[in-house]
Amino acid sequence: MAPHVDYEQHTFAEVIEHVNGNTLTVLQIESRRAVEAREEILSVPGIDAVMIGPADLSISMGVPGEFQHPVMIEAMDSIRDTCERRGIAPGTQTRAVPQARFWKDRGMRFLGAAARSVPV
Repeated sequence: MAPHVDYEQHTFAEVIEHVNGNTLTVLQIESRRAVEAREEILSVPGIDAVMIGPADLSISMGVPGEFQHPVMIEAMDSIRDTCERRGIAPGTQTRAVPQARFWKDRGMRFLGAAARSVPV
């Protein structure tokens, strides 16, 4: 009995089948090298989504913190295109809602948007 099968009695084979069918595999890409190797990396079977880490990627691409820099947009678009060809949901983390909208409009389907605290 385990929480991922609602604490019901199941055989090991049933639990394995359930877990294999209900696990989301998300790969994170955060470096120039990973962008360059994206075709090989994303050919691994079983990847459901890719989350691009823009902060680390921008550092690796030589444009730290410049998330709208043409180099970043080109790199992220190339990852998105590879994901789409392979049936993988492309996505990224963003720092604000307008940035999330920008990437949503460019085809990212797996988005995170940071919350900002408001001073009181």
